[in-house]
Amino acid sequence: RTAELKGQITGGEADDETARNNKSAADTLADTEGLELELAGLRGQIQTRLTDGLAHRLAAQILKESAEQYLGDNAPDILRRAEALATQIASDWQGLELDYDRGTGLRIRSTRGTHADVKLSLGGRSGLNLALRLAAVETASSTLPVRLPLFLDDPLAHLDDHRRPRAFQAISQFAKNHQVFYFTCHRRHADEAVKKAGAHLVKLRGTGD
Repeated sequence: RTAELKGQITGGEADDETARNNKSAADTLADTEGLELELAGLRGQIQTRLTDGLAHRLAAQILKESAEQYLGDNAPDILRRAEALATQIASDWQGLELDYDRGTGLRIRSTRGTHADVKLSLGGRSGLNLALRLAAVETASSTLPVRLPLFLDDPLAHLDDHRRPRAFQAISQFAKNHQVFYFTCHRRHADEAVKKAGAHLVKLRGTGD
């Protein structure tokens, strides 16, 4: 029976190999199915987060547009007044708006585009600062029983020859309702203050001209 027993052994080895192959295939399939289930779960989480992210972004955009619309219709008095003064001083400026991207500061709309106040030249910042100071005093005085005075120390030193006369005109209009003390060490500016703003010139001793 040697041949028969050898055949059975060979057959058994073949069956064992087949069983091992089947087990290996089953293990691989089980691993694959497990990975697919895990991947499906991750896809669900990604889709949920993506949906939430898009919803948050949409909500933020709506909030920003609503804020811009609200401030456009209900801008603080000081900002509206400063805008009027700033566009009077700088003829190429078209308006002021709050800088939503930075959270603080202003953005200036001009014929050359819109840019943050920190990008302004020294003269531009000087003109904007003057407009804000005049607007602040006017706004504060409107809530008080008295008109507040204003002290200015060479605020137009960095303005060019085009903007400086326009700034003096703004100061002259402001001086109709407020007392203004304008200090300068520039003889030319003093003469312009007299001619453009109707200032009364007082020379201080020890200061030369």
